[in-house]
Amino acid sequence: MENNTIKDSTPEKIATNFKKKGYFDNIKKEIINNHKSISGNQTIQEYITESVTKFVQDMVYKDHSLLFKNNKATSMSLIESKYFKANKPNIDELIKTTITDNSEVKKIIEAQLQELVEFSDPSK
Repeated sequence: MENNTIKDSTPEKIATNFKKKGYFDNIKKEIINNHKSISGNQTIQEYITESVTKFVQDMVYKDHSLLFKNNKATSMSLIESKYFKANKPNIDELIKTTITDNSEVKKIIEAQLQELVEFSDPSK
C-alpha cells in the first residue's frame, strides 16, 4: 500500500498485502507444523499425511484399476474428491479447533495485522 494508509484500504487490499508480506504463509506453516491434530498426539501435517496415505491405499486396494488408468490426473481428482467428501466433518472440526477457536492463532494474526498497520502508516 504505497501512498495510502491502511485506514484508506479495503479489506481485500489489506488481505492482499497481508499475503504479499508472507504473513499468511508464516501462519500456515505455524499451524501445520506446530499445532496438534484433534487426537492431540500428532502435528496437523502428520495427521493429514497419515490420513491421506491410508485413504489412498484403501481406494487402490478396492479398485486396482486406479493405478493403471491412462490419465493419472483423473484418478487423483477422483481420490481427492472422495477423500474430502468422506472427511469433511473431520476437516471442518480440524479447522475449527486449530484456527477459528484457537486464541493463540488469533493473537498471531492480530500481531501481524498490527505490524502491517504500523508498517503502512507514514505517520509512524
